[in-house]
Amino acid sequence: MQAKDFIQLLKLTPKMPVKVEYLPGLFTDGGFTISKIAFKKNEAVQVYLSDNKTPGHLPHTEELKTLLIQSVGETEELGNMEIRVIYGNQDIESTELDITEVEVFQGTFTLKLYSLNNLTKAKARQEKQQKEQMAQKGKRFFFHAVRNFLFPQPLVLKWNLAKL
Repeated sequence: MQAKDFIQLLKLTPKMPVKVEYLPGLFTDGGFTISKIAFKKNEAVQVYLSDNKTPGHLPHTEELKTLLIQSVGETEELGNMEIRVIYGNQDIESTELDITEVEVFQGTFTLKLYSLNNLTKAKARQEKQQKEQMAQKGKRFFFHAVRNFLFPQPLVLKWNLAKL
């Protein structure tokens, strides 16, 4: 997401609590803190998030907007720069993630950091593997049928004369 668009969204939604969804259905527990905002010239704005939070304090859009404007400057200076979030906790390592989607729903401002494109690629990869497995099963059936045709098994009938 472009940094200027993100700042404009923050201006449109004042005083909303901010949540971060780093994987589908996994949110930051009880909030987060913005530890650092780094500015790479002509490349990206990096926002570092950490789990070291003050209890009972959720960051608001107003705080995030003021921190971004203080560190980066006005939105006109940004151009086409991307904004990236660097987040990590005890479960996952610290990684640089793009903001793929912003959801404003029921008074919360949710940043979605996972990529749906990656999820669809994973599903396509699984479907491809299943097709390959089905092709292997078909080959096995074909060769088994050919072998049975070329080398038929003799029909063996066992009579139990005691039961007759």
